[in-house]
Amino acid sequence: MRLPPRPDLQWKQDGTPVDPRVDDVYYSVEDGLAETRAVFLTGCGLPEVWLSRSNTIIAELGFGTGLNFLATWQLWQQTRPKGAWLNFVSFEGYPLDGEDIERALKPWPELAPLAEKLCARWPSRAKGVRQIIWPEDGIILTLHIGLIEQTLPQARFEADAWFLARGSLAAPGSAIPPGRPRGDLHGRRRGATWPRQCRFHRREKARTWPQARAA
Repeated sequence: MRLPPRPDLQWKQDGTPVDPRVDDVYYSVEDGLAETRAVFLTGCGLPEVWLSRSNTIIAELGFGTGLNFLATWQLWQQTRPKGAWLNFVSFEGYPLDGEDIERALKPWPELAPLAEKLCARWPSRAKGVRQIIWPEDGIILTLHIGLIEQTLPQARFEADAWFLARGSLAAPGSAIPPGRPRGDLHGRRRGATWPRQCRFHRREKARTWPQARAA
């Protein structure tokens, strides 16, 4: 079995998870959810990006605790166009266990129902592509598990927006160098090395909408 490495996870006294491998916290010690909403959701023009679309793809480097995904899911529930689908594509080299994700998300009770849904379906530890579908919300989580220099070139999709986090999978060949500021804004690709098949686009519908399959 191809098992991805576990993160060297440590917990600060305030309950914030830390990864000393890249010398970074998983989210802001002040208010990670507020940071996610300001930097990633508002910064990427959400929810306006998906309001006139039937299919939307958001891509992310570094799934981490899943906070960005849950904040996006919550906003999607509130503003989803009728019958529309959202595919959240995330690349993660050092996935957390479901128990750690559950613990890391406890500071935000408003996300508890979605966190429970995520943890209940969290896949077993293995490299590869896993998809989890919640048809009642029209949302798909596509996880690419493995080092980014291996998984990103193999991916086939065109994203409507990217969430880029500082130090995501900081390893030789990474698309994002360690220490870069959190969150490129919608439509910007400063310094990233993008495979053509994973490029940003502004069309109404992605050409390569992935075939949905349950994890």
